[in-house]
Amino acid sequence: MNTRWDRLAPLLGVGFLVLLVISFAIGGNEPQGGASAAKVLSWYGSHRSRVQAAAYLLVATVAVAFFFYGYLRDRLAGGSPGLAATAFGGVILFAVGGTIGAGMQLALAEHSSKLGSGAALALSELFLYGNWIALNAGTAVLLLAFGIAILRAGRLPAWTGWLAVGFGLLSVVPVYGIDPIPVAVWTLVISVVLFRRESRAAVAGRSGVAQPAATTAG
Repeated sequence: MNTRWDRLAPLLGVGFLVLLVISFAIGGNEPQGGASAAKVLSWYGSHRSRVQAAAYLLVATVAVAFFFYGYLRDRLAGGSPGLAATAFGGVILFAVGGTIGAGMQLALAEHSSKLGSGAALALSELFLYGNWIALNAGTAVLLLAFGIAILRAGRLPAWTGWLAVGFGLLSVVPVYGIDPIPVAVWTLVISVVLFRRESRAAVAGRSGVAQPAATTAG
């Protein structure tokens, strides 16, 4: 049965993307690796409100992400439960990396006047590199696992699975700063695909037309 949740849940992926973009736009441009303690403390002290807003917005972003990817996991669990569970594990790693990183930034912003140079540099470097590793690893796992699950289950167009696999491999490339891009683009794509399929199913259900079995064709 095509419920209202089934019809609207795909839009959570679009919501996740919008919130993620806004969060990065508000809180970006932080000092990069190797910056002096004085520069780190000065930047976070002068951008306190922006960092706070980005960190709190990330809470909503993560919540929306979990609901969307949980919905996607359920859609794929029947055909490939192991891979669907692995993909959701990647979602958890991605979310944990992002939230811990946001917490480090929040600590730098709210206590910039009290932190010593050593503590400031440690938090800044841990945010830049620890956060990056966690986000990249989580992105790679969720994209590769979801992609292979789509290809095995045959419930969504095969090209969406191949796109996820390609983006998952791209996430392994050690280039700082690209980690949110592959998962953001793919999430938008799969959200639109799911929304269109659920909308067609709802229309067909109201008209009493039987739906053909899902295939791997695009």
